[in-house]
Amino acid sequence: MKGSTSSMFPSLEELRSTVLTELVIDILNDIDTTLVTPSLSGVNFPSGVKIMRGINRPWSAVHDTVIAEVKALIAKYPTYTLEATGHSLGGALTYISHVALAQNFPGKSLTSTALAAFPIGNSAWASFASSQIGTMKRGNNALDGVPNMYVSGLFNFQHYGTEYYSSGLSLNTFRCSGQRDLLCSAGNLMYGVTVGHFQSFGITMALAGCR
Repeated sequence: MKGSTSSMFPSLEELRSTVLTELVIDILNDIDTTLVTPSLSGVNFPSGVKIMRGINRPWSAVHDTVIAEVKALIAKYPTYTLEATGHSLGGALTYISHVALAQNFPGKSLTSTALAAFPIGNSAWASFASSQIGTMKRGNNALDGVPNMYVSGLFNFQHYGTEYYSSGLSLNTFRCSGQRDLLCSAGNLMYGVTVGHFQSFGITMALAGCR
């Protein structure tokens, strides 16, 4: 390949700019709580369903591509099951991806795990999402305040799925009851990004995969 290496690789400043830009976009999506009516190909939302714009916007941008890629992979590997997972904003996006996959591929086994996610929509949304095929699990770390964001006051957004709450030890790992079990996230008196948000079931996120 002709050309200098400087034209082939991004500079450090370009990388810094990209990382900073993406961080700002992520934060803006985290806090964009304006409720909107979602519209996604292959998904039949009932009336009254509303989700936050900060989740609807990024998922809508990739929805058709994701569904097309999954469809192609199912054709290639028909015996494979479907799984979706994400942490924090990614966990919140897992809430919508679970519904999108369940509606577009109703014949496939589906398991989704939303880690340290904040709720993304109203009660109509939570009821609709809860009715989908497959399994939705919520994995929350002890003393993480993010799952308690937007659950009361002006928002009253609702989670769905089964919550598992832990600090990483079997003795204090709980399968929670309902969406506001006081033995789990709802009772930890934390709100927003706290120190517990950077761990997941005893694993420090920054060190995940390291030895």
